[in-house]
Amino acid sequence: MQLDKIERKFTEPSEIVGNDEDLQPTWKDMESRVTRRRPRTVEEMGGKTGRVNVRKTDEEMWLREGLYDDNDAKGGS
Repeated sequence: MQLDKIERKFTEPSEIVGNDEDLQPTWKDMESRVTRRRPRTVEEMGGKTGRVNVRKTDEEMWLREGLYDDNDAKGGS
């Protein structure tokens, strides 16, 4: 039943937006969900704060894999 509901959401034609005023109720709903959301405490977060979905950069992965290690320490040239 849930799968059918999701499929209908993306296969049925959506509303046609004629102007910005048509979107105002949607924007207000989204804004109220964000502004009324209760912030989680440090205890609820397990001591971590800030964003948790930040991806590692290429440089951070290369550093972890030893790409930036000194070649002399490994006996290389």
